[in-house]
Amino acid sequence: MTAEAAVLLLEASLTATIAPTAIYARLGRATSIDDNDGEQGAGGGKVARRIRRALAVAERAFPWTSTCLVKAIAAKKMLERRGVRCRLCLGVVKTENSGLKAHAWVLSEGIHVVGGDHVLDFVEVAKFK
Repeated sequence: MTAEAAVLLLEASLTATIAPTAIYARLGRATSIDDNDGEQGAGGGKVARRIRRALAVAERAFPWTSTCLVKAIAAKKMLERRGVRCRLCLGVVKTENSGLKAHAWVLSEGIHVVGGDHVLDFVEVAKFK
């Protein structure tokens, strides 16, 4: 699973660097903000935790740090391959200097697979299943 995570992180990183607009094709279908797919359901919590660990281990193998969006795309793809429901969320928060900071995270079975740090600071503006 760690090798798969490494390949998907590399693929998403290259896509984000070489063809950033292609990232949107990888996100999937946009859903309404109040759609709760990815919330607690049956069975995928153990898989979600294993994927979270695999991505963390794989990321340490690279000489760069993957962005939250890259990690979220890799996590979503790994979960989908295993038939586990999830949602990839995009959020923003206003910074002190009147700018915006964006963040991506993946939620599956009530577990933040990636990007769960400080997620409560962000206003969710889009989600994809």
